[in-house]
Amino acid sequence: MPKNSSKIIFNSSPLINLAKINSLNLIEELFGQIIIPPAVRIEVIEQARDKDESSADIKELIDNNIIEIKEVKNQTLVRSFQTYLDFGESEVIALALEINAELIVIDEMEARETADNLNLNKTGFLGIIIKAHNNDIIDSGIDLVDSAIEQGFYISDNLYDKLVQKLSE
Repeated sequence: MPKNSSKIIFNSSPLINLAKINSLNLIEELFGQIIIPPAVRIEVIEQARDKDESSADIKELIDNNIIEIKEVKNQTLVRSFQTYLDFGESEVIALALEINAELIVIDEMEARETADNLNLNKTGFLGIIIKAHNNDIIDSGIDLVDSAIEQGFYISDNLYDKLVQKLSE
């Protein structure tokens, strides 16, 4: 696949959640190619809680260059973020700043707040589902969300209701 010029950086949890619901294809369909820093690769491949097909499917995307691994040069910045974020989140945000990323895909609240404070464009797992739904790549976003919930994804009842409303517009 030819390289895409977009600079979309993913954190671990959105990748894992897409893998768990067999929807990693959305990455290529929506973005062509994405970037992850080494810490995210470690989390999704080497430290995967359940070394099942999820990590194998993610590794296949790396092998096929749909997921590019990009080193973070500014390790001082990474360490400063690590005072309140985990290693993967820290590298995602530092890399986003370094390469002027168009979008970061991250779910954790503190990391999202940090992204906001740094004026980084962000979305999360649910944002990917909404984007795929709005672009007619998937038939039912809510079915994928329900599947993710069955796999352990947490969403508040209030947010779920808002999501159902948004996806039915």
